[in-house]
Amino acid sequence: MGRARVAVSRAMPARSPSLTRAVIAEVLQEHRLVLAIAIPYIVIAGAVLYFLGQPWHVRFTTLPFIAVWLAGTGCWFLAAYLGSPKRLRACLRAHRVLGAVLVALLAVPVQTSFQSLKQAIGVVIGFPWDRRLDRWDRLIHGGPAWHWFSVVIAHRTALRTIDALYLLWFLQVLALFIWASWTPNRLLRERTLIAMLLLWIGAGTIGAAVTASAGPCYVPVAEYQELVRRLDAYSPELFARFNQQGIWKLHEERIWGPLAGVSAMPSMHVAFATLAAFVAWTRARWLGVVAALYAIAIQVGAVVLAWHYAIDGYAGAISASCCWVAAGYIGEKREATLNVFHHIDERRLARTASSTAHKHSTDEIADVRLRRPAT
Repeated sequence: MGRARVAVSRAMPARSPSLTRAVIAEVLQEHRLVLAIAIPYIVIAGAVLYFLGQPWHVRFTTLPFIAVWLAGTGCWFLAAYLGSPKRLRACLRAHRVLGAVLVALLAVPVQTSFQSLKQAIGVVIGFPWDRRLDRWDRLIHGGPAWHWFSVVIAHRTALRTIDALYLLWFLQVLALFIWASWTPNRLLRERTLIAMLLLWIGAGTIGAAVTASAGPCYVPVAEYQELVRRLDAYSPELFARFNQQGIWKLHEERIWGPLAGVSAMPSMHVAFATLAAFVAWTRARWLGVVAALYAIAIQVGAVVLAWHYAIDGYAGAISASCCWVAAGYIGEKREATLNVFHHIDERRLARTASSTAHKHSTDEIADVRLRRPAT
């Protein structure tokens, strides 16, 4: 029994406290920008909601998210192993695993804070921007934008396909997040996570509050009511209409929902689909084209399913572009700063090594002189 314990201890050496601290320090250093954006957002969201007298349904994590994240992680591991077992082993190093877990732990508090703020918009501010957005949309498109897609609305297969693609957007966002948690490409990982945070905060929170609007499916305008009647004619019911009615019911009854909240401008569906296209383009051109086509389908779906005015989608795409560029600029500045400090550390280490070598050389000469017999 004692020999077995010795064998196990030799096969799995204990991690020293200093090494553990070094791994944690490395993870915090790598994700310090993400932490510097996410944590203040969570805290400020709680303070704002408290000041407004609105509930803050913050959660540290949830069982459904853990299950989905673990399932997605398993799929990513399988894909990475099939592509390159060496690549998978690199991702299973201590600092990479701890970094992915840290990112996952930030997801639910950020998202529940975002949802709490989003659902407070309609209660506190209302939806004063719908009339203005409708007017601008008509000015750009010569009338309601959905008129451009009347053929799609009348085509059963086409509309149901777009309805399903619109619902699959949630899987795309989860896939993007899980990929960003594990990809070994550090710069692209950081850029993607920062861009996602900037989108949730800048467009999804601040932009939505400034341009508070409900969307075409909720406004008493004749042309949009006609669109809703056409959508309601479908049997079985479209996913979009089922969700629209459920979300509005939660809004009227002041019930918090994990994916609820009435907000049209800007379209976060189009925003994140556009961001995913940017990320996909950096990985493979063909993948970027596929993701761009999906983003276009989401834009069309946002209009024909009466979720958004067309300009909501345009604003979402522009917001995603700005956040992607800003995240790249922030990442480049941080990398340049790290390179400067790394260069300074290398010079300091070189000087220390040179000084040590010189001291050893001097000591050896002195030792030789002391041992040399006198003549």
